[in-house]
Amino acid sequence: MKIFKLTILTLAVFVLAAIIYSCSKQDNAEPVSSTSEISQSNADIQIENKIRAFKSKMEFQRENPGYKSGESMSVDSAVWYMEAASNQTYADGASTFNKTVCDTFSIVLDVADGVVNLNDVVGAYDDMIQNLSATYNALPGDNNHLVVNDISLTAVDESSLKLGVNAVFGTGTDGTSSIFNYEWYWGWLMGRGDGAFVGESDAAEEIEKMIHQRKGTLPPNSYYTDVDSVYVEAEDFINPNDPIPNDNMYDYLMFRNLDNDFLPNVHALLSVDEMNFYLLGTEHVIYTNEPDGLRPTGKSFVSTDLLGEFIYAPNNASLRWHQGWVQYGVLHANSQPPSDL
Repeated sequence: MKIFKLTILTLAVFVLAAIIYSCSKQDNAEPVSSTSEISQSNADIQIENKIRAFKSKMEFQRENPGYKSGESMSVDSAVWYMEAASNQTYADGASTFNKTVCDTFSIVLDVADGVVNLNDVVGAYDDMIQNLSATYNALPGDNNHLVVNDISLTAVDESSLKLGVNAVFGTGTDGTSSIFNYEWYWGWLMGRGDGAFVGESDAAEEIEKMIHQRKGTLPPNSYYTDVDSVYVEAEDFINPNDPIPNDNMYDYLMFRNLDNDFLPNVHALLSVDEMNFYLLGTEHVIYTNEPDGLRPTGKSFVSTDLLGEFIYAPNNASLRWHQGWVQYGVLHANSQPPSDL
């Protein structure tokens, strides 16, 4: 008789989780309880309720590992829920930072007829959080936090799918200047023009830091959903106001310099004026909506990871330029602060 009662209770808990999930889709969803006053829109409340219902299902599954619900979800839904739940739970979009550290890895899930089993999703989610926690705890210093977690479908066949995880951690808050006062080498951590910071920084790193410092402060307990990681490189954004095209000076909004034995102004050290020009140019690319810029319509800038690159080009030429990744997402107010990884 006790076994029968336990089974009924277990099913009742699962049904309750399903009811919560159903209610989260309704327009009149109520805000969840909070220990501090927050300012959430109706959309924020509905999104959070939707995420919490998914998290309740995962928690039920963890507490009842032998229970096979048979519930499945589409691949797109699995990607959205895993990404949204990790950001709503652990990401801190409001804390300031000036440098990013990225952690990239893959998750493999079984798939059948285009759907994945909820049990498998829970296991994959927990493995992902363990990986994120290991990276976070390995970061030097104390001023670190998860800024955003981006999950995307990278490969799929009849029996399995691969998800790519790109987590961005913020670190460091030093520096308040809004302009540059030193020359910096373009990349490869070659340091400043006076020989300082060799092996530590370069022009791309410093422009990245300044972009984050100038980003502004978000409301407390902010996080992102529907995250996009967008690749950017200098050659895609020509400077429309360049008075002398193809002279290696301000030809692009981001740094790009070609040495082919014919072009003038070949250099690897960016002047103070260039540093400030490319700071403003890179910000223009990041904050301007596509196709003139990089930002997807309806999404906010989250973070960027820039680096300087170098290659040997045909006919004894070489090329130096800036490239990187930029994260965008839909910003939400959370009802509670992020949890520790």
